[in-house]
Amino acid sequence: MSSSAVRKEDVRDFWNADPCGTRYLAGSGDFETHARARYALEPYIFDFAQFQSSRGLKVLEIGVGMGADYLEWLKAGALATGVDISAASIDRAMARCEQARLKPDLRVAFPSRTIVSTWCIPMA
Repeated sequence: MSSSAVRKEDVRDFWNADPCGTRYLAGSGDFETHARARYALEPYIFDFAQFQSSRGLKVLEIGVGMGADYLEWLKAGALATGVDISAASIDRAMARCEQARLKPDLRVAFPSRTIVSTWCIPMA
């Protein structure tokens, strides 16, 4: 197995063992407490993301975690797809969306034989 595959497995194992933000959950389905803690720690997210302006827009969230921001995209009416390397995180994000009675488009991404590369091309 290549070193990059080993590192990817290590990252996946880390996030599956402790999905981002679980320390803020009072219980497994207490997503409201998680959201309050998240947005108290990072209050700039709403201004930066401009969820309220996303109705009808296509959104791809990479690294969805437990889905706090992803849920905000759906509530605003965005056509949102979310991916994460962690199946445990995706499971929690799915539960969060189902609890809110919204239909998510969430997927586990980057299987071990996938090459992950990010490119940014400036637009004129």
